[in-house]
Amino acid sequence: MKKLIVWGGLGLTLLVAGAIAVTIMSINPLIEKAVNTFGPKLVAAPVHLDTSDVSVFSGEGELRGLFVGNPAGYKSESAFKLGAVRVKVDKESFASDRIVINDITILAPQITYELSGRKSNIQALLDNVNKTAGQEQAAEKQRKKSGQEEPGGGQKIQIDNLLIKGGEITLAITGLGGEVMTVPLPEIHLTDIGKDKDGATPAEAFAQIMAAVNKAVGKAAAGSLGNLTKGLEKSLEDLKNNSGDLKKGVDDLSKGIKGMFQ
Repeated sequence: MKKLIVWGGLGLTLLVAGAIAVTIMSINPLIEKAVNTFGPKLVAAPVHLDTSDVSVFSGEGELRGLFVGNPAGYKSESAFKLGAVRVKVDKESFASDRIVINDITILAPQITYELSGRKSNIQALLDNVNKTAGQEQAAEKQRKKSGQEEPGGGQKIQIDNLLIKGGEITLAITGLGGEVMTVPLPEIHLTDIGKDKDGATPAEAFAQIMAAVNKAVGKAAAGSLGNLTKGLEKSLEDLKNNSGDLKKGVDDLSKGIKGMFQ
């Protein structure tokens, strides 16, 4: 009897240790798979994460080499390149229905802002994310109406603090004849995403982040192109007075640039 108890205790210990080891070994591959599988569906564009290094013991770590491409119709190589994303997750929430991310810090992201017609690639990505979020919300309402359980347990997320700083925007504007400009990205700080309800779906959370990025990038781009327009107007002031056709051309360029951001 005593031997059975001893062996039973040993077996239970090994089982628990094995479960912990599997959890530790699988958390990062699961994160990588989630980003690389769900990301492209979320934004309707290429998405790839190189590696995830998050400790299951502390909940802290980094996501490295996150790449977000462009949707159809845009020619630049990428929309976002993020070398490293620092994260701190409430480790107690790993197995809950709502994963609580205490902090996300994105340092020096490289953003390409490409304008095709009157719509930017960042706005196009945001539209795609909003579409996905809307589809999820509609599906959830339908499930609740029919009394069905949400597939996969309905795990959601909460982001307490998100900071994006030190970023750089490359402006690729068709109207500039292939020339590019580089401007700094204003600091972006968001808090309490998904906190006021039962958490947010990844699509809902990303839609809020993308909306803030789109606003900051658009404002920075408009400011820089506005300064460019003023510079052109000033340097060609004398020529405009002497040439009606040139004056009309510069005026049209000025109106066109301003109209991109209305």
